[in-house]
Amino acid sequence: MKGQAESATHSARTALAAYAAPATNPGAGVCVPLPLARSAHNPVMPEEPVMMTGITGLFDTSDFPPRWTCGTWTPLHGWVHIVADAAIWGAYTMIPAVLAYFILKRRDVPFPRIFWLFCLFILSCGTNHLMESAIFWWPAYRFAALLKVLTAIASWGTVLALIPTVPKALSLPGLAKINSDLTREIKERRRIEAAQRAGESQLRAIFDHASDAIITVGERGDITAFNRAAERLFGYEASAILGKSIWGLLGPGDGNAPAEAWWKQLQGAGAPAQDGRLTATGWRRDGHAVPVELSVGDFEILSAKHYVAILRDVRERKRAEDRFRIAVEAAPSATVMTDAKGRILLINAQTEAMFGYRRDELLGNLVETLVPRRFRDAHPQFRGAFFADPHARPMGAGRDLYGLRKDGHEIPVEIGLNPINTDEGLVVLASIVDITERKRAEASLQSAHDELLRRNEEMEQFTYTVSHDLKSPLVNLEGFAAFLARDVESGRTDRIVEFTGHITHAVGKMRETIDALLEISRAGRVSSDAKPVHLRRLVDDWVAAHTGMIARAGANVHVAPESLVIQFDPQRLHEVFDNLLTNALKYGCPSPGGRIEVGWERGDGEIRVFVRDHGPGIAPRYHKRIFELFQRLHRQPEGTGVGLSLVKRVVEHHRGRVWVESDEGRGACFWFSLPAELEIPAKSEVG
Repeated sequence: MKGQAESATHSARTALAAYAAPATNPGAGVCVPLPLARSAHNPVMPEEPVMMTGITGLFDTSDFPPRWTCGTWTPLHGWVHIVADAAIWGAYTMIPAVLAYFILKRRDVPFPRIFWLFCLFILSCGTNHLMESAIFWWPAYRFAALLKVLTAIASWGTVLALIPTVPKALSLPGLAKINSDLTREIKERRRIEAAQRAGESQLRAIFDHASDAIITVGERGDITAFNRAAERLFGYEASAILGKSIWGLLGPGDGNAPAEAWWKQLQGAGAPAQDGRLTATGWRRDGHAVPVELSVGDFEILSAKHYVAILRDVRERKRAEDRFRIAVEAAPSATVMTDAKGRILLINAQTEAMFGYRRDELLGNLVETLVPRRFRDAHPQFRGAFFADPHARPMGAGRDLYGLRKDGHEIPVEIGLNPINTDEGLVVLASIVDITERKRAEASLQSAHDELLRRNEEMEQFTYTVSHDLKSPLVNLEGFAAFLARDVESGRTDRIVEFTGHITHAVGKMRETIDALLEISRAGRVSSDAKPVHLRRLVDDWVAAHTGMIARAGANVHVAPESLVIQFDPQRLHEVFDNLLTNALKYGCPSPGGRIEVGWERGDGEIRVFVRDHGPGIAPRYHKRIFELFQRLHRQPEGTGVGLSLVKRVVEHHRGRVWVESDEGRGACFWFSLPAELEIPAKSEVG
């Protein structure tokens, strides 16, 4: 055992001596770990810490020998490793640099993060190769370990980022498809460019040969395009006007102002025409003004705003319109022009006078403004029917038409429609005639006709009366006169008094009938002797004059306390109340204690007066008959049967009406109405 220990100690010393001795061949040494050498040299010496702490420890090489001293390296073998690692490091440095350059130049490259991770990964791998070549002289194995750890982190980071990127990359189109799409896109672009060139050529032809003047204006107000029609309109050649200010043609204004100011001023000052166009004044080269109608729009070229104005010479149309307006203004009837939407485009002075509107209150508004409200909903339908089949014709043939004035009054009208084709489309010219006077004349004629018919009926009744009511007394008169003559001839005198009494009675009946007819004829005439009449006082006076008759009938007459004064012929009104009150006493108070009421009310544009009794009443079948001439429902000998007929005649000749409300056993209420305009204020009452 002792021999073996001594042999081992000798071997260790020999190895340590070989390690410490300078090598004559750099690759021929034997790499021995330093702690082992120490133990062999001094086995009892305590071991020192192998690892150093901190950053400085990364670069401590005291624990490791250079790689040249580890193993048996030949110069060729060692330098092959060194040069190869250095070359790899160079390549691994250039590859990230080229990739970084590519990424920075091509911002549109997909997945740039992956490229940057590959740069980091490749660069870290190259740094490890550089460290491998340096370890041959500088054994900083701790720093090399750190580099390898960082390379591992960069490698796995790249792997983890690459895995989800692969499906996305696989979904990208292939190079062949990209080339195909690019080829198709190039063809489409060439086609579009060809179409654009053709369109530009077409637009240029339209621009040059358009009948309307077309001018384009730059952002600073300079004219940039001027077609041939514009040359004819303004008298300038395009070469002479291009670059000049638009204010010189369509101003006036500051020639140095921008085009936007010109455009806004033009829109503000120009009168609006149809379809959003404007009317303005252009200035020719010779200084003459020319009326134009134009449309203005804006567009952009390379973010710079430009304007285009399309102008039309409307001198001839203005002259025609002026002549047309003069003709319309001189028309004897009201004239209104409207478009298919019902907007009023033109009116004349007669329209203003007829409807009470100012011209500016109607222009631009709907024609339904002049239509009464009860017809407005249906009017657009009638207008649409006319524009669907436009031809000259009267409006509303067979129907009564009315217009609505500003003050709310309706007027009867006749309207003739005439279609007119204009540049703005079809319009209708309506000629409106106020036929109020004609309607009044027709109403008067109808009233006269009705009156004639009524008088004919009365004449028939009169003829019947003459043949009956007058003939009957005459027959009696003739008979008793013959009896009297025969008695006188025979010398008889005992019946002379009787016969003369019968003759006197027959003559009295004839006188009553004749007086009634005269009274009826007077009632048919409207007296000009109209005065304010106090109805309550009139009735009170009648009651006072007929106290005895009222007492004999045992009746009470009650008069409304309210005051009412009307403009009327006192004599005719007295006849009306006399007949109504006398009838009420005779037939409405058959027994003592009867009550007669007299009153009046107002409403619906009329005054309504009533005389009510509580007698036996009148059956509805006689309500009209009792107002006919010489019609009587009772057999009493008193009366001629003309009283109610006289009342009816007087009231109707004063534009009123008469009626009765009654039924058998429920009394009778006789009404008559008069126009409310006959009433006069209480302050005008006359005693």
